[in-house]
Amino acid sequence: MPRIANFDDLDPLRTEPGVNLMLVPSGKSIPRDTNLIILSGSKATRSDLAALRANGRDIDITAHHRAGDKIVGICSGYQMLGRTIADPDGIEGVPGTSQGLGLLDVQTALLPDKQVRVEQATHLASGTAIAGYHMHIGVT
Repeated sequence: MPRIANFDDLDPLRTEPGVNLMLVPSGKSIPRDTNLIILSGSKATRSDLAALRANGRDIDITAHHRAGDKIVGICSGYQMLGRTIADPDGIEGVPGTSQGLGLLDVQTALLPDKQVRVEQATHLASGTAIAGYHMHIGVT
């Protein structure tokens, strides 16, 4: 995505044994033997969705889905998997509504109130305390 956000969410995968994380550059097709497509977050959801379509990535993603393969969306990547993304106030750019990829039965509305807070949890496998941040703008 041209305006990628949350790319640090991918960092743990880089060190995971047996995982080959590949960021597919613009203009290249997603390899057919990909096990999992991860749509990252974006600082401009509707604009990056348009860029994804302009590069033909929507075709790769929907073909991957039709083949029964897995797709994960992080933050706005999740929103792009839905039916629509509305930005009536122009929070991320020109006001309007964009059609999502239609793979999830959700709709998103970007709203002016941004929420940021620290979250704490316990790692299920190790019992270790972990912390991270929760940030979103709008409602899905």
